[in-house]
Amino acid sequence: MKNRLELIISFYSGRKLIAVLVSIVLVLIALNIDGALSDIAVVLAIAIWMALFALTANRVGELERREATILERIAAAETRLQHGDDRAVVVTNEIEETKKLLRTTVANVARLSAPQPARGTKASTNKPQQSVAPESPEVTTGQVMSLFQLVTGLPEQDVVSIVVPCWNDATFVTDTISSLQSQSFTRFRAIIVDDGSTDDSVAVIRSACADDERFSVIEHGDNRGLSAARNTGLGAVDTPFVGFLDSDDFFFRENLAERTRHLLGWCDRTEVVGVFSAIDQVEEHVRFDDATPSDRRNRTRFHDHLTAAGRCPFNCHAPLMRTDVLQRFGGFDESMRQGAEDWDLWQRIMRHGYVFEATPSVLAVYRQKKASMVRTMPSSHLAEADRLSERVHAPLAAADIVPGTPYVFSEAIGTYQHRLATAERILQFLGLSYMTDGDEQVQESIQLLDPTFWSVVDRHLSVSGLLDAGIRRGFALDLESFRHLEGKIAPIRKELLERLAAHAASAGA
Repeated sequence: MKNRLELIISFYSGRKLIAVLVSIVLVLIALNIDGALSDIAVVLAIAIWMALFALTANRVGELERREATILERIAAAETRLQHGDDRAVVVTNEIEETKKLLRTTVANVARLSAPQPARGTKASTNKPQQSVAPESPEVTTGQVMSLFQLVTGLPEQDVVSIVVPCWNDATFVTDTISSLQSQSFTRFRAIIVDDGSTDDSVAVIRSACADDERFSVIEHGDNRGLSAARNTGLGAVDTPFVGFLDSDDFFFRENLAERTRHLLGWCDRTEVVGVFSAIDQVEEHVRFDDATPSDRRNRTRFHDHLTAAGRCPFNCHAPLMRTDVLQRFGGFDESMRQGAEDWDLWQRIMRHGYVFEATPSVLAVYRQKKASMVRTMPSSHLAEADRLSERVHAPLAAADIVPGTPYVFSEAIGTYQHRLATAERILQFLGLSYMTDGDEQVQESIQLLDPTFWSVVDRHLSVSGLLDAGIRRGFALDLESFRHLEGKIAPIRKELLERLAAHAASAGA
């Protein structure tokens, strides 16, 4: 009733209000005079009121019909959104079920292979757990080792090495060592490189890991810098995977288990050099025993040359990587004594087409020390950061190209950003031209795509989604109609995807 009254009031605004006022005046005239003029005034007033009533009924009906149509559209949109939410829930449930199945399968393989308890496992202590583990270290280690053998076909061996450079960190290095000894995955090696410490770091290190044969200590006679210490450790690594952990930072309990599982899952992709976790930052006084990982998730899917775009993608202890690739690139630049040496290495690796895939959890801690390199030498660090940020905007020198890598971004980054934007337009146009221009135009459009660049395109763009957008446009379909026609659209999409794959394969022919 209220809505109807509001419609009537809005209808009588403007010129129609004048007509109402005129009719009222006519009625007043009729009441104050006699004779024929009074009758004429009454008739005119009645005529005006009847006309306004007819117009009002018609207009209100029209507005009500329009309101109903709008409400129907809103309801339909809400339904589509709800369906989308339902589909998202279904997909999420399917993913979780797949994860459960994978965990069950790996556990079964682990039981069948009956792995022995890992060597060097320390007796449990009274330290609080950093996260609640569903399995014991023996079970977790057995699962990961079975997955390693299943994926690589290699015999059981230590899989991961962690290089720990140390310089005058006697206060915090015990936290670092404790975090490694508390890992749920125990088949790793830790190589601690003391870079000429002048405090009692070496004595503290040797005492903390004296009974743990997984740990080895290398001493530099003098201070050579952070890059040199890491490279010394890298040179001693003989495991397939390697990571780094500075002597003032630490890992959470599931770090090695989660990162190793994820990296094994990418072993069939030669362009994947490593995986990386999210990291919490804590104040200097926070100790390993008191820290718990935050519940935030790593929402970045991957990092490569284009996503990083000259920026540092993560801290040094975030990634776990393939040892052979790091050794092939020569490790860290030992001439960089002012910081950003890890940034430099990640950039060199990614510029050769390698990719870092993300793991979901927060798995490590970066300690914000007052005496850190960034805080004590901010201007020097900033100068290195500016140099690295600008470097991607210049061509890669021929002497810096490492042959046999997945894809060399030899030109300035803007070239490839433009190429990716062009590929996005071409893919949309493919779906449209398939519906309107015929096969010849489709093939000409496909030929515009650089087949050697296809792996980058496929990683960054939703190829199927872009093709669908073009097909929808070609048919002039709204989203709901397009979904109803999925059975008819799927063969078209499949054909285009097959032709794109064939074109990409031609690069290796």
